[in-house]
Amino acid sequence: MLGGETAVENCVGARETRRREASDAAEVEAALATARQLADSWHEIVPSTSVRRTAERLLRVLLWRAADSLQLAAALVAADHDPTTLDVICLDARLATAARREGFKVIEA
Repeated sequence: MLGGETAVENCVGARETRRREASDAAEVEAALATARQLADSWHEIVPSTSVRRTAERLLRVLLWRAADSLQLAAALVAADHDPTTLDVICLDARLATAARREGFKVIEA
């Protein structure tokens, strides 16, 4: 997870994205509860020069939201730019698609 955003911000943001995509409310709440449980064990990546440069590349290549590019860039930095070494959990369909294109295994909650 990219530093600078709290676990609550990420979880609530993901929940609201799913709600806008007309997901089942119980499913969304269950995913949020799971994310809260996992929050204590994940590693936060600070927005370093490497993260920012990677995010810029992703924006140029994949043409999506800046926040998404930062999230995916942070995952790439965490994986030492080898996405096969890190599975990601993602509730956003567009971000999950982009993560798969970069070579990540995406676990959907």
